[in-house]
Amino acid sequence: MKLLKSKKGLGEQFNWIFVVVAGGIILAFLVTFTFRYIDLQNKKANVEVGRTIDNNFRLLETTEFSLPIDLGTENKVEFFCLGDDQTVRVNSDYEQKVKDTIIFAPEITRGKQLAAWIYNWEYPYLVSRFLYVSGLDNKYLFVGTTPDLVEDIPSLFNIEKVSGISEAEVEDSVKTKFIYFEDPTADLKTLKDKYSKSNIVYIDQENKKVTFYEGGEDKGDRDYFGDAFLYGAIFAGDKSSYECALDRAINKLKMVSKNYIYKTTYISNVDRRAECRYPLLKNYLDKFASGNLEKGDENKDLLDETNKNLYGEGCPAVF
Repeated sequence: MKLLKSKKGLGEQFNWIFVVVAGGIILAFLVTFTFRYIDLQNKKANVEVGRTIDNNFRLLETTEFSLPIDLGTENKVEFFCLGDDQTVRVNSDYEQKVKDTIIFAPEITRGKQLAAWIYNWEYPYLVSRFLYVSGLDNKYLFVGTTPDLVEDIPSLFNIEKVSGISEAEVEDSVKTKFIYFEDPTADLKTLKDKYSKSNIVYIDQENKKVTFYEGGEDKGDRDYFGDAFLYGAIFAGDKSSYECALDRAINKLKMVSKNYIYKTTYISNVDRRAECRYPLLKNYLDKFASGNLEKGDENKDLLDETNKNLYGEGCPAVF
């Protein structure tokens, strides 16, 4: 009888062990399945956010307006530029390439909405559309005297103007960018001490240069070509992102200019009148097609004037 009871007890223990082990396996499976399901749903949500951003970008390309892009939920959106492509990355996961539009934006934004504005770069013909993007909580603080063109920036962006750095009220220095149209040298120590994580840009309209500062340190300057690039310097995350967008834009200028050279050559072969000064027009186009932007604004104006003169002489205009 004792042997039977002993076997019965062992059988019950074995059943309990089996139940515990089997239950553990089932629980582990359910937990794994749940996490994988959540991960899959997050990936699907990231794709949807990426597509929402892309669709809104495409919508903006057909207009010259600004609009808020509603992402639905809190998201981390990164903008980075490499070579001929710019990429939007959602929550460190889904990536959406942007091939045609030139984007100027902070490297990282977090929030439920983005502010976006599109602006044509005409030099003097349409070369590309520039897209300026920002989180609604990214702040752009203009210090000192500002030109009238700043008033054209849509109110959708978080912009504040102060007469001097002492008037600045900054809650989050990481998300605040200081923009100067006058030499900021006198303010650099204050900015470095109080707002060491902020970016600073100095836009020299007389010499058509933009100088970037990070942590109060001068990171060097670059040229800008027209108001479209001036706005780009305001919204670009840093010097490297500005330079990458600049290089992409110049590549597009070269491509568009070559197309106009073909058109100029064709028209000049058809209309050989002396008053039709196509060789002069082609000379300016050749500079842009080679990427030579030395005296770019001056050559742009001469190119535009020459094209208008063609029209005035009764010759077919090129653009």
